[in-house]
Amino acid sequence: MSLDKVKHIVLVLSGKGGVGKSSVTTQLALSLSLAGHSVGILDIDLTGPSIPRLFGIESSRVQQAPGGWIPVPVHSANPEAGIGALSCMSLGFLLRERGDAVVWRGPKKTAMVRQFLSDVLWGEIDYLLIDTPPGTSDEHISLAETLLQTAYPGQVAGAVVVTTPQAVSTADVKKELNFCKKTGIHVIGVVENMSGFVCPNCSECTDIFSRGGGEAMAIEFEVGFLGRVPIDPQFVMLLEAGRTPVYPVGTVINGESFGPQENGNATIDSKDPQMLAKKYKHCSLSRFFGDITQKNGLSSLPLVHSLRPFLEWSAAPLDRCSHFGLRCELARILASFAETTSKHPKNYQAANTFIVLSPSIFNCGFLLPRRSSSRFHPVQFLLLTCSTQENGSDNIHITQERLGFWTRMGCTPGSFKRRTSSKDDNLLDHTLKPRHLHMIAIGGSIGAGFFVGSGSALDKGGPATLLIDFAIMGVMIFNVVYALGELAVMYPVSGGFYTYSTRFIDPSWGFAMGWNYVFQWAIVLPLELVVAGFTVAYWNADINVGVWITVFLVAIIIINVFGVLGYAEEEFWSSILKLSAVVIFMIVGLILVCGGGPSNGIYSEYWGARLWYDPGAFKNGFKGVCSVFVTAAFAFSGTELVGLAAAEAENPAKALPGAIKQVFWRITLFYIVGLLFVGLLVSSTDDRLLGANPFINVSASPFVIAAKDAGLIGYDSFMNFIILISVISIGNSGVYGGSRTLTALAEQGYAPHWFSYIDRSGRPLYSTIAILIFGSLGYVTLSASGPVVFDWLLALSGLAALFTWGSICLAHIRFRAAWKHHGHTVDEIPFKAAFGVYGSYAGLFLIFLVLVAQFYTALYPLSKNGQIGTAEDFFKAYLALPVVIVFWICGYFWKRTGWLRTSQIDVDTGRREVNWELINATKAEIVSYPAWKRLYYYLF
Repeated sequence: MSLDKVKHIVLVLSGKGGVGKSSVTTQLALSLSLAGHSVGILDIDLTGPSIPRLFGIESSRVQQAPGGWIPVPVHSANPEAGIGALSCMSLGFLLRERGDAVVWRGPKKTAMVRQFLSDVLWGEIDYLLIDTPPGTSDEHISLAETLLQTAYPGQVAGAVVVTTPQAVSTADVKKELNFCKKTGIHVIGVVENMSGFVCPNCSECTDIFSRGGGEAMAIEFEVGFLGRVPIDPQFVMLLEAGRTPVYPVGTVINGESFGPQENGNATIDSKDPQMLAKKYKHCSLSRFFGDITQKNGLSSLPLVHSLRPFLEWSAAPLDRCSHFGLRCELARILASFAETTSKHPKNYQAANTFIVLSPSIFNCGFLLPRRSSSRFHPVQFLLLTCSTQENGSDNIHITQERLGFWTRMGCTPGSFKRRTSSKDDNLLDHTLKPRHLHMIAIGGSIGAGFFVGSGSALDKGGPATLLIDFAIMGVMIFNVVYALGELAVMYPVSGGFYTYSTRFIDPSWGFAMGWNYVFQWAIVLPLELVVAGFTVAYWNADINVGVWITVFLVAIIIINVFGVLGYAEEEFWSSILKLSAVVIFMIVGLILVCGGGPSNGIYSEYWGARLWYDPGAFKNGFKGVCSVFVTAAFAFSGTELVGLAAAEAENPAKALPGAIKQVFWRITLFYIVGLLFVGLLVSSTDDRLLGANPFINVSASPFVIAAKDAGLIGYDSFMNFIILISVISIGNSGVYGGSRTLTALAEQGYAPHWFSYIDRSGRPLYSTIAILIFGSLGYVTLSASGPVVFDWLLALSGLAALFTWGSICLAHIRFRAAWKHHGHTVDEIPFKAAFGVYGSYAGLFLIFLVLVAQFYTALYPLSKNGQIGTAEDFFKAYLALPVVIVFWICGYFWKRTGWLRTSQIDVDTGRREVNWELINATKAEIVSYPAWKRLYYYLF
């Protein structure tokens, strides 16, 4: 966040235009600078950004650096003269000419306000003055919302409200005061501007308008009154022509005399921003604003912001001072922090947080008051019993009451209570480590689709088709995952890819994609349970499959009791097993192809690529190619879960890019090379590929068939065990993916609210239970009509993954368009997709081709020998499309929103804070690596 090193943020507000708000901002900045403070001005007055003109820096150009914009300097610091640095950033720098109007619609205006708050690199400064538009518009709401979400406790010091004495002005300013009250922004005080006129030709300061209206309003609203400021033409000439103020002899303003003697060392009259502060000291108004910034306490605001390092679990020494003074200062700091957290508890979500002062602070104890209001967030101030140490350092420590191990693991009754806070808005756990994400990416979705479904694909299309279709789908999923990685690193969201569709495409389409994804995994769970049951039947067919369904459902329930950590550890170790099995198969396959198999098998002599010649590389022609596409897509299903899991990682921005890179190796090494050996070793005409079981027959797996034909004793059982582990892993992934997406839907108001319940161990409890209940559908296999029911359940989710992947690609394309539209560059994206937006276009095109191919095979199934199929055949292959369309229509009538225009897309809200200093340092370090190490980094 660019405001991290800003000590105090002060808003300058006004109820209406024309009251001199920008001139007040200018003089506050000059006065604070003359007091030795470093000051920045952020001018976001969309009705007329005049700060650059007032400081004489209109011709300056904004410089951009990695991570944001550099403010335009007005003058540098002069420690000898006691002057602090002053810099400025303004919307005026974006306009070609001074008279140009800012004609932007609401979303673009609010997005620009957020961007100015997040993308300007202020560095370490004492004060940031924000010159806001007049009134209480959308820009004010956006400003307040962004500051309250991102600023640290006490960093927003408050607002200076500007008015003129007339009733027409104070009537509007009262609305501004109400706005501050409702948003919890502290009002520092009211400035009554244009209260009097300093005549440039005589020695009088007269009240030509009226006087006292601002002060009366301040008294009415019980806010501070900072003072009256007259109109001084000398100040106007100072700003417009650079002329040093000179007053007639005997001029007296508010009891203070001004005259030529004040300007004994007059400076040269020229419009030089570097000299503006020095010349301003000779202006009569400098006395007024000196009183405002010094006597009224603007330059001695309580440093509640100093608590920020302690909120980051560190300790920092306080300045040594008297015991009484230190005690008062700490009381003020902590009381202000309590007030802030009580007003805005959502911004300071740290469950059971205690503020503890070390005993070296002072030698007496006192108890800070505790609020009993139900609105107050559970921050407890402990009794301070202290003693003095001569050489000790004074420290404040923030600690957090940690839950017990078994509570965090979800094994105690207390773990099922609702979690009310987390370290950010995402209440899910953040316990996934890089090793978890890497294994989820590289092996998480390797399951029955790869080990068994590849046999069906080989039977339909032949070995060449198997290799080509999986390679094409690999190119597609590669671009999908990289697009997802770019979005997930930029916008960390918990629970669903559909949020990207909602944000960048169409909220109605996001609704459809969310529920589509939930149903996809809800149906995969019972399917995998049934597959696991029949897999065990490979060893013992006498036990009823219902028994095994129960056993494996209970096993998945136990895994999910441990929440995301249970899922992650199960995926980590099962992925190691699966990947090891594939590597072993590739080594064994190479030996068998070369003729090194046992003498009791068919691979005891050189085998080579004979099956590519007889029965041939292709089977069933073009229709065979089209049929294998969907099987390949099913095999890749679940790859996108790495993006879903990133929301629960310890450090997604660091771990996710490395995990995304692993997808390339899974596609290249495991899928392509593994299936190459499958096509070399198993004939596409082998009847065993079809299987006799209506659900699945693990004997139909080409991996098992190759092991049997090779005469490898026990190897078929080993591969069958790996298949069993794989299907349980995919079933567990179904619970994880479905529950997190359902929770995200509930949080966005797209599902019943109770599904948003997250317990103290970080589990989306009710969503997980709902998905697990779907597992009981596996028992329909016990009835005679079980296969028919499962065919229709599969039809509901058959194309679901394709719609999800297509939405990710389209969301990435739309994001890049909106990113460019709002004035950003690609260099500001911390993790970029390998082939950029062109990769997403390619992925979207390939998904469209697969949908067309599936439509063709739905009309003309392979089993019909060129004849058009029945309606049942079509809908079993294409039922997911009308279901998604129905969801889309329901979402439209629910949310009443359609396709988002580029200008309507918000690219700033929720954007991850990026540490560009660290990123640039890392890039510089990589450049210094030797060539082999740089290659390793880019590949892994």
